[in-house]
Amino acid sequence: MSGRPHSFPYIQTDVFYRPIIPLTLRHAERLVDTYALVDSGADISIFSAEFASLLDIDLTKLKKHTFSGVKGGEEGKGVGYISRLEIGMEDTFLTLPVILSFDTTLDTDMGILGQVGLFDNFIVQFDRANKTVVLK
Repeated sequence: MSGRPHSFPYIQTDVFYRPIIPLTLRHAERLVDTYALVDSGADISIFSAEFASLLDIDLTKLKKHTFSGVKGGEEGKGVGYISRLEIGMEDTFLTLPVILSFDTTLDTDMGILGQVGLFDNFIVQFDRANKTVVLK
């Protein structure tokens, strides 16, 4: 992806600093500002289904998708809905596939940015020593 690199400081949550970045979710004419953990271990991006109502997305019209990893409980599996959202980081927007789900342990004000789409368009550089993540 061309353009200037986007550099974000890690954000402290509890005792840990994590590569959490501010972003904007856009669907049609609706915008929602939120945060997401940049997660190299996640295949696809996932956000709470609470965002569907804020973005006027009808979950009943979306394909169901099962996932694991961010779901609590014994089985660790959840069900979500696949959508395509525009994800904005500073002045750059990408259209990415995302899972919207009520079955996550995620805070409703934060999601996960996974590899599909994000890592296809950016070189993602984690600098834990300096507590920054750079997308270039």
